[in-house]
Amino acid sequence: GEDLLLLSGGDDGRILGWRWDELEQAVDASTLKRGGQKATPDAVPSPSFELQAPQVVGPYNTLLPVSEVNSLAATASPGAVLSGGGDGVCYLWDLAAQRPVTSMK
Repeated sequence: GEDLLLLSGGDDGRILGWRWDELEQAVDASTLKRGGQKATPDAVPSPSFELQAPQVVGPYNTLLPVSEVNSLAATASPGAVLSGGGDGVCYLWDLAAQRPVTSMK
């Protein structure tokens, strides 16, 4: 489906997202080019979007290092994703705006 996403979170605070239909098309095209052999990593398209976890203000108004993203969840609302990191903060992301809408601690 066109609304399906593949999401990946990393220790650098980034969330990468690919549209599933674009991944399927890239794999199908690569398989055809290679005579039916499995697709290789060079066939994978660039991410459709990239989100960056914000830095949190710590004690004495200092910026803390960006926390890793270690959990991701889809929401019932289309175009929104939840992420959680090692800093104990959960963000609700607006994918169209590519920014967090709210955070919970």
